[in-house]
Amino acid sequence: MNIGNRVRQLRRAKNMKIAELAEAIGVDAANISRLETGKQKQFTEQTLSRLADCLGVDIAELFTSDPKGNTVCKHSDMRKDSANVKDLFRIEILDVSASAGNGLIQGGDVIDVIHAIEYNKDKALAMFGGRPAAELKVINVRGDSMAPTIEP
Repeated sequence: MNIGNRVRQLRRAKNMKIAELAEAIGVDAANISRLETGKQKQFTEQTLSRLADCLGVDIAELFTSDPKGNTVCKHSDMRKDSANVKDLFRIEILDVSASAGNGLIQGGDVIDVIHAIEYNKDKALAMFGGRPAAELKVINVRGDSMAPTIEP
């Protein structure tokens, strides 16, 4: 189930109209309509947080109707002995470099994981658009083609 369908399902379960939800979270009703129909695919963390609060769910529950069926822990390679494993979202950092200028990718035939970054699950789901941790990887990019948006 995509986020738009899930928001519509939760909104209808609360007998809310699109205009009521929009007013409650401080956006235009057209934005809610575009969200529900899938025409709007990018959301700020603030909007997701307001939607979740207004609909009475966690941010993660905006991305699935089964809150336990889409936990990032199911998709990640995290240690099972971690005390707060349900609250973590782990993204692996690969031993690969890419050039932001000429498209060169440097790495061997075998790409190793050198370490990982762990995020709070709810914030990571909002930041990465609900993608499971297993689908995300980080590599080192060299170059300044994104400056000044991203400073090297």
